[in-house]
Amino acid sequence: MCAADLVMALIEAAYDKDSNVQHVIGSSLVGLGQKHSALVLSSCNSYLFKQPKVCLTFICEPPSYILETVLDRHLVTMGD
Repeated sequence: MCAADLVMALIEAAYDKDSNVQHVIGSSLVGLGQKHSALVLSSCNSYLFKQPKVCLTFICEPPSYILETVLDRHLVTMGD
């Protein structure tokens, strides 16, 4: 299993019914995004495009949150 597959599995797991699990996985993806921003951002983008019906509802929240947070932190780092 390659790194992209692992990140995609984490994104899919972010939809767990348990909010604590969602938080831990989201935090993990944001942490990964700090070191491997291109991988996490492209995986979130890919997930959102592959799930158009799902993403028409609130269920898009985990990858959207991850995208926003990783981008914000990446831009702050670039500005330093």
